[in-house]
Amino acid sequence: MKRHLVLLIVALAPLVPGNRLEAQSPDGFRIVVRASIARTDGGGDRLNTTAVIDPDATGKTTTNSFSRLVGHCGTGVAPGPAGDMAVGSGGALKKVHSAWTVQVTPTKHVDDAVTFRLQWTRSRDNGRPSTIGDDIELTLRPGQSQTLDVMPLAPEAPAPGSSCILKSLSLAVGVERYPTPDHDRRLVAVDLWLIERLEDGKERSQPLSLRGLFYQPMPFYFETLTEGTKSLDIFGDLQIRPGDRTTEIKITTRSRLIKPPAELPPPLRNMPERTQYVGSTTATLHIAPDEVVSVPLPAVGHPQSDAGAFAARALSFRMRVRQIR
Repeated sequence: MKRHLVLLIVALAPLVPGNRLEAQSPDGFRIVVRASIARTDGGGDRLNTTAVIDPDATGKTTTNSFSRLVGHCGTGVAPGPAGDMAVGSGGALKKVHSAWTVQVTPTKHVDDAVTFRLQWTRSRDNGRPSTIGDDIELTLRPGQSQTLDVMPLAPEAPAPGSSCILKSLSLAVGVERYPTPDHDRRLVAVDLWLIERLEDGKERSQPLSLRGLFYQPMPFYFETLTEGTKSLDIFGDLQIRPGDRTTEIKITTRSRLIKPPAELPPPLRNMPERTQYVGSTTATLHIAPDEVVSVPLPAVGHPQSDAGAFAARALSFRMRVRQIR
């Protein structure tokens, strides 16, 4: 009996941002089920309660309930289904006004894709029993989410001393990286060079120093290259994933040609310049700590194209990665 009382107190504590019931791995992914609140004045849209499930617990079913009490502005989350009555944060027994019960069973985790079975039921709907629900299988990647249900709330007088008038509750599921950027203090430094090998064998380089977080895009922009009257911009972004022995880097590079107005057709010569994307490449590398690697870039265009002035240039990247915090 005591065990059930503790669960109800956790389930129906007033909602505050970041209120969670979670089990997570130290670095990787997590399945997040989120109940969010919308108020008539829009002030509560940011408030939510989450339950977090380990996607690597294949075949293990986790059951959570999301409940709102009569007269309360928030929801809570706890293991197990919600009942008709529960103990609120002040110790008084109150009716459960709205509730969902959600079961999540991870079935597969391959690279960035997480597959899981999700069964949800709107167990209480504005104070009445409900059987609305669904049983689905989803495959999501980090940053992807799906809304499962939106429960409109009937007008309800606010509790004494409260101005909270709710509009609706929504239930959604997504996959997130862990730790989140707000909680990940690990800092990564990337030394990046754009190398041009000249005909006499010498090199001309542009150095860049980047800093960022794991799993987050780190954009880069090099100075413009010129050849005759044409110019070429080389830019892109990279993402870094930590590993036991090597660091994985996914780098995307883009090339943009800039033509002067004099080389444009007469109707376009009143434009200051004309840009044209001539290439985009993606490469995945594995680099040991403080190792310097070189990555050749494909030729920019061909001799007969608009970018032909740069086709003979031998361009490459050189890079080094260090975790500095």
